[in-house]
Amino acid sequence: MNNSNLSKANMEGADLTGADLDLSSGIPFWCGSFDMIVDERIAKQFLYHFCRLKCENEKIIEAQNYLKDLANDSHLVHSYYDCELIREKKP
Repeated sequence: MNNSNLSKANMEGADLTGADLDLSSGIPFWCGSFDMIVDERIAKQFLYHFCRLKCENEKIIEAQNYLKDLANDSHLVHSYYDCELIREKKP
């Protein structure tokens, strides 16, 4: 699924275990993406992206700080993407 555009796909309940979502766009942020089945690699990739969001809300920052270690274990950090480690954020 590398380089796939999934922006209009109904992914509800889709089994993405083992899928390579690198460089794909448009994972739907609507009810059509609920209950997707993912493996550890994809889950950590989503967490990495979540933890890189910039948001001033204290509860969001608290969640990002709590999840940063899992996010930093993403293949995005440990591969040719060379994404930087996520650091502790201050509320």
